Amino acid sequence: MNQIKDFDTLTYTALKTFRNCRKMYDLRYNRGLVPLEEDESLALGSAFHGCMERWYKRPAGEPVEQVIKAIHDYIDSIYPDRLTDDRQRKCWHLLRSMFTAYVNRYRSEDFEVVAVEQEFSAPIINPETNCASRTFIMSGKVDTVVLKDGQYFIVEHKTASNIDSGYIERLPMDFQINLYSDYLGRARN
Repeated sequence: MNQIKDFDTLTYTALKTFRNCRKMYDLRYNRGLVPLEEDESLALGSAFHGCMERWYKRPAGEPVEQVIKAIHDYIDSIYPDRLTDDRQRKCWHLLRSMFTAYVNRYRSEDFEVVAVEQEFSAPIINPETNCASRTFIMSGKVDTVVLKDGQYFIVEHKTASNIDSGYIERLPMDFQINLYSDYLGRARN
């Protein structure tokens, strides 16, 4: 009797964790152990992505000010104790400022949003043998896919505590963006 084998899923985050610390990879991905609390900067990045998802999924024709208010309400819901908790107040101010700056800069775009939070899952192919892995598949989620001038582009929102010229220069070589581009490009062909 043939059984279909379940594949282990690899993600960009798992690959990055493995590259940076194999012990942490083992604890998280093999043993299923995770920190009790999410790192503050990761939580802020996740919250910002939630804002961007809501921004790019906004219904056509809905007044922009109404969308902004709804996203401000979403931010308020993330930090319910901001009036009494200094950490929440700091994050609330920072997230509202980040979102407001983004909307002020990118209120309108000259592209068509094709997909938001586009998930993908595909085989990992050995380039030397052209054979698929019998153990792993690659999965991920792209922030936004847009269409401009007949070409598809990925919009990945990055949050960072410090942006300098070195950070900007490294973006074209960002492994996550290159990985996602490759897999989504293969899926669209």
